[in-house]
Amino acid sequence: MKEQLIIFNMAKNVELPTSQRPKVIPWEPAEFGAFLDRIGTHRLGALFEVIAGTGLRRGEAWGLRWDDVDFARRVIVVRQQIVQVSGLKKRDMAPVAGP
Repeated sequence: MKEQLIIFNMAKNVELPTSQRPKVIPWEPAEFGAFLDRIGTHRLGALFEVIAGTGLRRGEAWGLRWDDVDFARRVIVVRQQIVQVSGLKKRDMAPVAGP
Protein backbone atom coordinates (compact mmCIF):
# COMPACT_ATOMS: atom_id res chain seq x y z
CA MET A 1 0.00 0.00 0.00
CA LYS A 2 2.84 2.36 0.81
CA GLU A 3 4.19 2.12 -2.74
CA GLN A 4 0.66 2.28 -4.18
CA LEU A 5 0.99 -1.19 -5.70
CA ILE A 6 -2.36 -2.22 -4.22
CA ILE A 7 -5.03 0.36 -4.89
CA PHE A 8 -7.95 -1.34 -3.18
CA ASN A 9 -8.62 -3.72 -0.30
CA MET A 10 -9.30 -7.13 -1.84
CA ALA A 11 -10.68 -8.45 1.46
CA LYS A 12 -13.35 -5.75 1.61
CA ASN A 13 -15.96 -7.85 -0.18
CA VAL A 14 -15.22 -11.14 1.55
CA GLU A 15 -18.26 -12.58 3.27
CA LEU A 16 -17.43 -14.44 6.45
CA PRO A 17 -19.53 -17.44 7.39
CA THR A 18 -21.95 -16.79 10.18
CA SER A 19 -21.95 -18.99 13.22
CA GLN A 20 -25.06 -19.58 15.21
CA ARG A 21 -24.87 -20.42 18.86
CA PRO A 22 -27.45 -22.83 20.14
CA LYS A 23 -30.20 -21.20 22.14
CA VAL A 24 -29.71 -21.85 25.84
CA ILE A 25 -32.86 -22.87 27.64
CA PRO A 26 -32.19 -22.86 31.39
CA TRP A 27 -33.90 -25.38 33.60
CA GLU A 28 -36.67 -24.35 35.92
CA PRO A 29 -35.77 -24.69 39.63
CA ALA A 30 -37.94 -27.82 39.93
CA GLU A 31 -36.20 -29.41 36.93
CA PHE A 32 -32.78 -28.68 38.36
CA GLY A 33 -33.84 -30.00 41.75
CA ALA A 34 -34.98 -33.23 40.10
CA PHE A 35 -31.62 -33.46 38.32
CA LEU A 36 -29.70 -33.02 41.59
CA ASP A 37 -31.91 -35.64 43.26
CA ARG A 38 -31.24 -38.07 40.43
CA ILE A 39 -27.44 -37.65 40.40
CA GLY A 40 -27.04 -37.29 44.16
CA THR A 41 -25.36 -40.68 44.53
CA HIS A 42 -23.24 -40.31 41.39
CA ARG A 43 -19.51 -39.81 42.01
CA LEU A 44 -19.76 -36.29 40.51
CA GLY A 45 -23.03 -35.40 42.24
CA ALA A 46 -21.37 -33.13 44.80
CA LEU A 47 -19.50 -31.31 42.01
CA PHE A 48 -22.80 -30.49 40.27
CA GLU A 49 -24.21 -29.22 43.55
CA VAL A 50 -21.18 -26.96 44.04
CA ILE A 51 -21.55 -25.61 40.49
CA ALA A 52 -25.28 -25.02 41.01
CA GLY A 53 -24.82 -23.34 44.38
CA THR A 54 -21.89 -21.11 43.46
CA GLY A 55 -22.15 -20.33 39.77
CA LEU A 56 -18.66 -21.64 39.11
CA ARG A 57 -17.78 -22.42 35.53
CA ARG A 58 -17.04 -26.05 34.68
CA GLY A 59 -13.26 -25.49 34.35
CA GLU A 60 -13.13 -23.56 37.62
CA ALA A 61 -14.95 -26.35 39.44
CA TRP A 62 -12.65 -29.01 37.94
CA GLY A 63 -9.63 -26.98 39.06
CA LEU A 64 -10.66 -26.84 42.72
CA ARG A 65 -8.46 -28.44 45.36
CA TRP A 66 -9.30 -29.06 48.99
CA ASP A 67 -7.06 -26.13 50.00
CA ASP A 68 -9.31 -23.82 47.95
CA VAL A 69 -12.33 -24.55 50.17
CA ASP A 70 -12.68 -22.94 53.60
CA PHE A 71 -15.55 -24.86 55.16
CA ALA A 72 -15.51 -22.81 58.39
CA ARG A 73 -15.98 -19.50 56.54
CA ARG A 74 -18.01 -21.09 53.71
CA VAL A 75 -15.67 -19.63 51.10
CA ILE A 76 -14.29 -21.08 47.86
CA VAL A 77 -11.28 -19.43 46.24
CA VAL A 78 -10.70 -20.08 42.53
CA ARG A 79 -6.94 -20.29 42.03
CA GLN A 80 -6.87 -22.28 38.79
CA GLN A 81 -9.05 -23.82 36.15
CA ILE A 82 -8.87 -26.85 33.91
CA VAL A 83 -9.24 -26.05 30.22
CA GLN A 84 -9.19 -28.27 27.17
CA VAL A 85 -7.03 -27.11 24.26
CA SER A 86 -6.84 -29.20 21.09
CA GLY A 87 -8.14 -32.24 22.95
CA LEU A 88 -5.53 -31.97 25.73
CA LYS A 89 -6.40 -31.00 29.30
CA LYS A 90 -4.33 -28.15 30.68
CA ARG A 91 -4.17 -26.55 34.11
CA ASP A 92 -4.38 -22.76 33.83
CA MET A 93 -2.98 -21.14 36.95
CA ALA A 94 -4.02 -17.59 36.09
CA PRO A 95 -7.29 -16.54 37.71
CA VAL A 96 -10.00 -15.41 35.31
CA ALA A 97 -11.01 -12.48 37.52
CA GLY A 98 -9.99 -11.25 40.90
CA PRO A 99 -10.89 -8.85 43.68
